[in-house]
Amino acid sequence: MGLQWTVVASFLYCEMLLILILYSSLISPSRWQKIFKSHLLNCTISYLNPCFLVFIIFIVILFADAIHEIRKYSDYDTHAIANMVSTTSDKMHMKLFRAQRNFYISGFSLLFWLIIRRLVMLISQQARLHLDSEVLEEQLQSADAAIKKCMKENKVQQEVVSQVDVAGLIPNKKELETDIAKVIKELEIVRKALDECLSEMQCVKDKAEGLSHEYRHLLTEHEQMQCSCFPPRVKRFAVIYAWRLPNLKPS
Repeated sequence: MGLQWTVVASFLYCEMLLILILYSSLISPSRWQKIFKSHLLNCTISYLNPCFLVFIIFIVILFADAIHEIRKYSDYDTHAIANMVSTTSDKMHMKLFRAQRNFYISGFSLLFWLIIRRLVMLISQQARLHLDSEVLEEQLQSADAAIKKCMKENKVQQEVVSQVDVAGLIPNKKELETDIAKVIKELEIVRKALDECLSEMQCVKDKAEGLSHEYRHLLTEHEQMQCSCFPPRVKRFAVIYAWRLPNLKPS
């Protein structure tokens, strides 16, 4: 394997390790959000971003070259290959095998790069939704406490009104009725606010469930791609070359 393909393969292994780390539940989304927003990481990304883009373009070029090599060695006539010398035919098959290997290495490197970007976006969005849900929960608790306080005050005022002599304290009764009406209006306003908070909380939960479903779907696709990384045709070529050319080392 050449130097450039060794570098690309190492990059592919690093991507696989990073995907496993992002998939693990050892680090919460809120902590990932703090890591993503850290000053050191942002400075490093801003400094290395041009080099990384150049490296991605380099992988794209290698991917296109691998496709060209596969088409080049796949277009040979089967009868012509059958009439060739055994050594020449083996060399042709070996070149085709290497082209397919390079195709999968570069292709999965680009695919895993896109998956990592998507996972980072989903984790950041999930952390923001979790923070919003905590804020809404605090608002709901404060609104519930205010409602209980208003209901308690209303109950106390009603008990006081029932115990007061109506004949001697008519003006006080009118004032109490006015205060009770104000408290009832405030109670209705607080209840409306509570209903709005509950609806917002339900929307946030629905969004979080949708993000979790999309996250699991991406992970399932990732596992399927890992299982299909080397197709049966490549494995068959590898077995043929291991039998026919035991002393041949990959370039």
